[in-house]
Amino acid sequence: MDPLAFGVVSHAVAASELPLLDEFLSAVSTRLGAPVRPYFCSSYDDIAARMMAGALDVAWLPPIVFLGLELRGVAVPLVTNPRGGEARFVSVLMTSASSAIRTAASLPGARVAWVERWSASGYVIPRMGLWAEGIDVRMAFGGERFFGSHEAVVRAVLGGKADVGATYANTDALGRIVRGAWSRLVGAEESIRIINTWNDIPSDVFAAHGNLSSRERITVCNAMLDAAASPRGRGLVRRIFGSDRLSPWSLETYEPLRARVMEAAALGLLDALK
Repeated sequence: MDPLAFGVVSHAVAASELPLLDEFLSAVSTRLGAPVRPYFCSSYDDIAARMMAGALDVAWLPPIVFLGLELRGVAVPLVTNPRGGEARFVSVLMTSASSAIRTAASLPGARVAWVERWSASGYVIPRMGLWAEGIDVRMAFGGERFFGSHEAVVRAVLGGKADVGATYANTDALGRIVRGAWSRLVGAEESIRIINTWNDIPSDVFAAHGNLSSRERITVCNAMLDAAASPRGRGLVRRIFGSDRLSPWSLETYEPLRARVMEAAALGLLDALK
């Protein structure tokens, strides 16, 4: 097998975890008998564009990017990083603790900070959730801006550049928020208020480009699963991908989101799948 380019969005991996990503990809390479080299992309838009251009063989994709590429016939799912227990992943709409905004009913006219148009927790899920609550997100806000990362959204809200912001959080088994995009920012946790929470976000997908043959895709899938199954591999997966394990991709976990996203796109709520 030829060397493979593995796409990953730069802000998905902390600088301290880059050696761990190299170690994991090295373990996959050993099982494949071919090098797997990381290819860092600047944003969700960037990784989507590079997949469509055929510059990436395999990529770690968030849910909406995967759906968009799958619908275009570009991405074929291999494995996923299921989250559970202490690592449940939700979308939240937050504001500063001093803000007068306390419920979604106060959002009309507010300035909103989003992550990217491909971000499930930082754009797509909140827009669909607010629409379901009767807020016309196509015209309700006084301003909308993409800030490019989850931490940047938090900084924008706390710095007064936006009134509210959409980002992610992790909850425990009882649904209590235990950490979020603000957790790495000193003093931020005490300075925010959560307005809304939505929890129907499936896990990320590790997908192959459609140019890889069926045999190559199966080989890569098995190599990733095998590398993640060792004791050391499980530790790497937890640190890098935020999950206890990697598992074969399941269609059932994505069908509810796929249906909702297609309906929202048809209503003009989203532009990620145009």
